[in-house]
Amino acid sequence: MNFAAELNWKNWPVPTETKTQPESRCLRLIVSFPFQIYPVNSGGALRGFFLLRELARHFDTVALVVSSPNEIKSAIEYELSDELAGLSVQQIPESTGPRTLLEKIKDRLATVINAGSLRVPSNAVVLGTSLMLDRVIKAQKPDVVVLTNLESWVCNGMLKRKHPGILRILDMPNVEHILYSQQLAAKCIDAAANPEWKRLKREEGQLHHVCQGLFACSDDDSQLLSELNGNRLTCITVPNGVACEQAKFDTNTAKHESQSLLFCGTLSYPPNVDGLNWFVKDIFPLILNNHPTIRLRVVGRNFDDARFPGVSQHPSVDVIGEVDSVRPEYLQTGIAICPLRMGSGTRLKILESMSFGSPTVSTSIGCEGIRAVDGESILIRDNAQTFADGVNQLLSSPVEFHALRQQARSFVEANYDWKVVGSIAANQIIEWHAARNEVAV
Repeated sequence: MNFAAELNWKNWPVPTETKTQPESRCLRLIVSFPFQIYPVNSGGALRGFFLLRELARHFDTVALVVSSPNEIKSAIEYELSDELAGLSVQQIPESTGPRTLLEKIKDRLATVINAGSLRVPSNAVVLGTSLMLDRVIKAQKPDVVVLTNLESWVCNGMLKRKHPGILRILDMPNVEHILYSQQLAAKCIDAAANPEWKRLKREEGQLHHVCQGLFACSDDDSQLLSELNGNRLTCITVPNGVACEQAKFDTNTAKHESQSLLFCGTLSYPPNVDGLNWFVKDIFPLILNNHPTIRLRVVGRNFDDARFPGVSQHPSVDVIGEVDSVRPEYLQTGIAICPLRMGSGTRLKILESMSFGSPTVSTSIGCEGIRAVDGESILIRDNAQTFADGVNQLLSSPVEFHALRQQARSFVEANYDWKVVGSIAANQIIEWHAARNEVAV
């Protein structure tokens, strides 16, 4: 889906003042994003953009991005106003056109040298990030470097060789080998015999060589990555969040009367493909038996009939596709669903629906990483019958419908607003940096 309307900074209200820890402004950070974080039109971009915003609130920050540096800087400067500790945004040079054989050979050699490993695959964008990161470190003399995603492994050799005194932190939105194994299982492929799965697991088990601290999206991911690294890596949960000041609560007291469902997400993402197909085939008929006039709205980019056989032809399904703003979709529908059976990290769509005030029914995997309690701020149901029962329960009870959505909004405000998440990350960075300095002394 397209989050651009929600993130059009010219339309944002002037933020209320919050206090920033004075000691954090003394630290200088470099944060690299070897993927697009603006416009904010995917879950990865959403996490990247808001994580950068919150780090810039607390630290003097230099961001390396692949596109839209001026737009990113303007959006963050406008919202943070006098809370901004310091922000410079620089663009990572992008290669244009297909790579020649000689360029590919050079890329391969550079990857081996920078990563310190023969097994890491080449990635021209990440290589460009590594080269630029080296130059910016020399110019800016940062205290901390925050890398993002597993691909940042390519920067490892350069950082350890040229800048060993800098604290290295890695942000991992997913546990990639788990996500990949789930996708293989959906195709009845044995992950243990798959070379790519072996590579991902091997690299994720060597992350203690890449960084001194790791941010994971969920407690489960933190524990798994720590154990995979022989407990030689400190992993902290820095969950995904939601901008509550933008995702405003729907105060419509007649919202229950819409008697409609909303599935929202990128429709080429394998967990969403599997989840929506499962819902339409196995769960939706059980709901229609009790509520024959109910409708399902499917919102998100990259819908393809080949991935969703029969979905667009279903008489009770409206495939909307990509939209400029998701807010109107939440306003005109009643219940949000997240019927995911695979995935890793934290589902942003859950936090989004809670913030907007749409009562949500999800599987355990769908709400993984969110410390919500079943029956208090969400309904968690893991098979077709119980999932349908949960939806039918909300459709039949306006009292429970409204109670669940109000409790969900309070829950995300207290625990998952990006300002709360940003403070968790900032405090941990300060703690890690202080501990590293004590060891050095």
